[in-house]
This record gives sequence, C-alpha cells and structure tokens, in this order.
Amino acid sequence: MLVPVLIRSRQHVMEFECGRKGRQRDKDERQDQGDCGSNDRTSEGRGSRADHGRGACSRNLHLCQPRKVLALASQAELHHATLHGQEVGPLGEKTVLIDTHTHLDDARFDGDRDAVITRAREAGVEAFITIGCDLATSRAAVSLADRYPFIYATVGVHPHEVKCIGDDWYDELRRLAQHPKVVAYGEIGLDYHYNHSPPKLQRDRFREQVCLARELRLPLVIHTREAQEDTIKILKEEKGSEVGGVFHCFSGDAWLAKDALNLGFFLSFSGVVTFQNATMLRDIMKTVPMDRLLVETDCPYLTPAPHRGKRNEPAYVKLIAEKIAELKGSTEPMSVQEVEGLTSQNACRLFKIPYGTPERGQSENAR
Repeated sequence: MLVPVLIRSRQHVMEFECGRKGRQRDKDERQDQGDCGSNDRTSEGRGSRADHGRGACSRNLHLCQPRKVLALASQAELHHATLHGQEVGPLGEKTVLIDTHTHLDDARFDGDRDAVITRAREAGVEAFITIGCDLATSRAAVSLADRYPFIYATVGVHPHEVKCIGDDWYDELRRLAQHPKVVAYGEIGLDYHYNHSPPKLQRDRFREQVCLARELRLPLVIHTREAQEDTIKILKEEKGSEVGGVFHCFSGDAWLAKDALNLGFFLSFSGVVTFQNATMLRDIMKTVPMDRLLVETDCPYLTPAPHRGKRNEPAYVKLIAEKIAELKGSTEPMSVQEVEGLTSQNACRLFKIPYGTPERGQSENAR
C-alpha cells in the first residue's frame, strides 16, 4: 500500500515499517471469504469491551465547534446536478461513476498506475478517492490528489496501525487535512478479527480520531470488523453523526445497517456484493435507500466477479454498479445509469466534491 517515501529519521522508519508490516490487511482471506465488515452480534470476545470510557478526546485534540451533517438532497436535486459549473440534465442523460474507496498508492500499482487510472477513466470513472491508512499513506494519498485533478484524498490511521501512532502524528494529520483535496478522515474504526493493535488501544484511538475529524469538520470513513457494537457505541458517544460519513465496504448484518443509517451514515458496497456466497449482504443492500448508498472497489483488494483472483482496480467499480442495478431491479425498475448517477451524486454530497471532474488536460476548477 505504500509508494516510495523518503525516510529521514527514526520516526519515519517507524511509520514506514508499521505500514509495511501491518497493512497486508489479510487480502487472501478477504478475497476468499468476502468479509471486510462486521456481523458480530453473536461473536467476538465481549469481555474485552468492558473498558469503554468517555471524554477520550486527548492527545492535544483541541476541538472546534463541529458542523451539522447536511440534509439529504431533495429528489429534484438528486436528478439534476452541475458538472464543474455546467448543468447536467435529468438522470440518464449524463452519468458518471465515482470510486469512493481506493488504495491507489499501493505498491501493486507502481508499475502501471497511470494505465490503471486511464482504464478507469475510459470505463466512465470520473473521480477517485484514495485512502490514508497511516501517516505514510496519508501523505501518499495527498500527493496523488495533488498530481491528478480528479483524485481526492483522505487522511487517518487504520485500526491495524494505531499501535504505531507517535506523539506528532495527529499534528501532521491536522496539517495534511488542510489540503483542499482532502475530503474525509479515515479510514478509522475497529477490527477485532485480527487485533493487529490491542482492542483497548483501538477503541481509545478511534475515539481520538472521531474527535479530530469533528475538529477538522471532515466526514468519517469507517472500517469495522467483528466490532459493530463498539463501533456504534463510540460513534454515538463521540457524536460522530455531527460530521457523518460512510461505513466503507459494508458487509455487516441488518442490525449494523440499521444502526449506521439511523446515525445518518452512508453505506458503501464493494465487489463483495458480486460474490456468489454473499446472499445476506445482497438482501441487505436491497433495503438501503438509494440516497444513502455508495460504491467502491477498495482496490487492489476484493476484486469483483468475474475477475476474482486478479488485482482489483477502479475500472471494475462499474461491475459493482451493474450488480446493484440488477439486485435493486428485482423489486423496482432500476437502470445501471440510475445507480451510477445516484451513487455519484451521493458521493459528491457527502465529500463535497464537484459532480464530475475536469476534462482530461484541463486544470481543476477552484473548490
């Protein structure tokens, strides 16, 4: 997940090694099982959760007055949008895809990153959000957003990596978050499946990072696996709904979907929805309102059918949109173009990015 970084000090060595060792993110098992979320109402050691605390906004987190989550757009707004200042007609005349969760800095893209992006653009992907998982990858995400006008970035520390957080990390993340192309804070959350970081430390750092996102007034990108009760509890206690966000790569149960939607969060679906054994997930996806649904690849992980076993890439997000249209269409008419348009407009509302991107070769409009 890392692009080459300049290692200038002992602290930089720690950042690099933590990310290098900790963030394989168990890709082989996730590809086989199609599991990157949470379905733990009856699983996972609850005894380790007794140490919840309040007021964990520590480590020099000076909070500003948080914003309120914007109201959902009206139906008229959902069917009309602007493409960098130019009006786009009713849904279906022009639609675009936005891949809301990628890891384009991953080393597996080092040999052909430009070609991967070109293929995605040719497939109709007009914007990408590339995700920070620690300090090094947050820097890399911002660097990519600087290089490409249609790429946006997030910053944050993945639950696997929170054991590596140093004294100056939050100050650096604050600094990175001031970049105009940083549109969210994450991915952050809890992962009790592997516990690459101790569960209590995960909870403490999750609380701190929710507080930091509220200070920065950025929506949250949530990762949760076998930890849904603690995830919802912390989001409630730390007022995560004041900035909102998305449960990325949703693969939890109906209870988690309900809890997340009740908090005002979006649910994002990945290639897992195309997996043959994802029956429960597909049934849940059918119940999610279209104005709360996003699509993502989580590339290079979780490659959708029929490309499973290969490296995932953003061009495949269209396959996810097609599967959602097929499944939604079983209960009400829903075209692929409608899914593409609505999910893209949802992404633009949540992340406050322009609907669509500049034409190739043009500079990005001021935000």
